[in-house]
Amino acid sequence: MPGGAATRHCIDACTQHQLSGWSTAPALTVLVNDGPVATVVPDVPRGDLAEAGIVGGHGFTAHLPRPLWLDDVVAVRGPDGSTQAARLDQAVAGRIAELTRFIDPATSRGLEVGALDRPLIPKARFPVAYLDQASRADLVPRYRGHGVIEAALVEPDFVVGEGSYAAATGGRRFGYAVASHVVEHVPDMVGWLWQLWSVLEDGAVLALAVPHAERIFDSRRRLSSMAELVDAYFSRLVRPSPRQIIDAMIGSALHHGADVRDQTFHAFHKANHSRKTGLYVDQHCNTFTPDSMAGLLADLDHCGLLGFELLRLGSTPLQDEFTVHLRRRADKTLREDLRP
Repeated sequence: MPGGAATRHCIDACTQHQLSGWSTAPALTVLVNDGPVATVVPDVPRGDLAEAGIVGGHGFTAHLPRPLWLDDVVAVRGPDGSTQAARLDQAVAGRIAELTRFIDPATSRGLEVGALDRPLIPKARFPVAYLDQASRADLVPRYRGHGVIEAALVEPDFVVGEGSYAAATGGRRFGYAVASHVVEHVPDMVGWLWQLWSVLEDGAVLALAVPHAERIFDSRRRLSSMAELVDAYFSRLVRPSPRQIIDAMIGSALHHGADVRDQTFHAFHKANHSRKTGLYVDQHCNTFTPDSMAGLLADLDHCGLLGFELLRLGSTPLQDEFTVHLRRRADKTLREDLRP
């Protein structure tokens, strides 16, 4: 550094999957629990650093090769050996604690559904398997341009396609399951819950993180109704339907103040293309708030369409989501006359 100034680093944010901050070093080594996992070049201009009199400082973002856990220590180290360490941000740690409230990943083999590039449970630490609707090779083009970090996309252990979870997992049973921001994407939520029921041990807990529809880009859409869930279930939807695709795209346009008529045109042709070709068009098929979710689960249970008992509707430190914990009940089986 000019004038022999000491190298300086600062970690601004530490999530499960990435680290961001600034440094005056030309390059940094990223370490997790003292082991090097990546290198990063701080090259993002930061006007706030110049204003603060920090000469030669630039921002960086480092994507971590595996999710951090509550007891992990992450650090950045400059060529001169100077180091700055951190743990998970308090909000992120609180989110993990809430989602695993009834789960101990260290003592039970679990299943994480739809992990994509942000798995909650790190496979390097715990006995967990990843399941998704498609293989990594098929997921990469599907989510390109949608904010997914391609290099971080996990390879699912089980690919279900349009088949059953029981067949995809080879009849295995799991001690718990987690799905973070997945249930809103599922075309048939009722059938999806029964799929999970079929691969969980009796008494196993299913933990869901669910976006709060009124606080995200679904804010202008109607909340999912019992009629819509039952219709999707009896229709045995395995891909988002034209109604779900069009409704999601128009709702997004309304939220963002975009041209609704133009978006309607694009939504119609995307839905029609999906209908004719079988292309999977991922959208928010369902919209929920904590109150609406509680009501839907109660209605499904009353109709014999829920194989779980509700343990808890909770919240995380993140303001745009809520949590649902369900426990599998062996006595809650699906009657033959209620099968689609």
